[in-house]
Amino acid sequence: MNEEWVWATVICVVPFAAFGMLEIAAAVRRKRAQALAQRRKSPLKSIR
Repeated sequence: MNEEWVWATVICVVPFAAFGMLEIAAAVRRKRAQALAQRRKSPLKSIR
């Protein structure tokens, strides 16, 4: 591979990789938020 192909590959792959990492981070945050919300609701349900 010559240098142009390397740069073309990097330019094409990096945005997709970055987007994928952001999606994974968002999914982890969403899962933590849901778990926290369920923990907060649990005592209220047991009281009622």
